[in-house]
Amino acid sequence: MIEAHFAVPMIAAILNAVNTRLDPASMAYILSHSESRIFLVDQDYLEVASEALRLLPASDRPFVIWISDDQSPGRCPQGEVEYEQLFVAASAVPVLPLISDEQDPIALNYTSGTTGRPKGVLYHHRGAYLNAIDNILTWSIPKAAVFLWTLPMFHCNGWCFPWSITAVGGTHVCLRSVSAQSILAELKSHPITHLCGAPVVMGMIVEAQMERLERPVAFATAGSPPPVPILREMSGLDSK
Repeated sequence: MIEAHFAVPMIAAILNAVNTRLDPASMAYILSHSESRIFLVDQDYLEVASEALRLLPASDRPFVIWISDDQSPGRCPQGEVEYEQLFVAASAVPVLPLISDEQDPIALNYTSGTTGRPKGVLYHHRGAYLNAIDNILTWSIPKAAVFLWTLPMFHCNGWCFPWSITAVGGTHVCLRSVSAQSILAELKSHPITHLCGAPVVMGMIVEAQMERLERPVAFATAGSPPPVPILREMSGLDSK
């Protein structure tokens, strides 16, 4: 997904990060309504993605590229196009960005959990750039920050942090699934400096009864106000 946040805009295409928690019907609607032409699918979502594609008429089905990963038990369908295979046949000549206007759209995001059909909202390049820079300035993100991805990138393009962290020469640490155990493991094995998430993620960390961290870690939260006891417990872990 991080690669897509750079590769897709560089060819002047629009990135539509689909909520992986949606049911097949909602996913199919988004694919059709957005007029998606290429669908990158992680093997973990083979079942829901395949069902969504079956719900679409043949004329609306996008070209599917499956993404395999040794860390996941799933496998992409035999005979289908696999993500890494595309690089074998790719040209070694660098692709120059094709963006001609900062007001051109960079991303299309859809609502979820609202009444009626999902609603799409467009970001333009300028807006995404300003938000990414604002993240850096507001949070005083230093060079070479290490960011743990507990925030889904389908939520407002991960609040634009794919671009923010890369802009400071930082490191992205990605999780296959977000759990108290996986978060704790990464905090112990990597020098994590920043992470984001809804208050529920903060609750997961607190309930795991982690020991005090060896270094301060900054946590940004949104979506709903975090309870005061959770904030107090997080501060006790040396999280700010």
